[in-house]
Amino acid sequence: MSEQIVAENDGILCWKGPKMGMTVLTAKPGKLVLTDQRLLFLSNSKGAGLDVPLSAVFRCEAGKKRALVVWHRDGTGAEAAHAFGQQMGMPSRDSWVAEINRLRGAALN
Repeated sequence: MSEQIVAENDGILCWKGPKMGMTVLTAKPGKLVLTDQRLLFLSNSKGAGLDVPLSAVFRCEAGKKRALVVWHRDGTGAEAAHAFGQQMGMPSRDSWVAEINRLRGAALN
């Protein structure tokens, strides 16, 4: 079965860690894509993207400042977190949280 895009948003900022930073200067701009198999952040900066299999996501929730916050295990098994949004928060944040958690549950079964 081929991978299907479930949701995508352009103009998203990505911060390393579970909170949006105080300024956009600490964020990487790009596009957030959710497929039925993984969460991708396609950065506008070289080498700054993110590719997380949904089976590696262990927590996803609505964070402060209307951010989308995703905790996952990286390639070494270490815990990592990223916050996503725009200056005024993540567009359709609650829908993203619901879809990631639904697909994450399916990936674990």
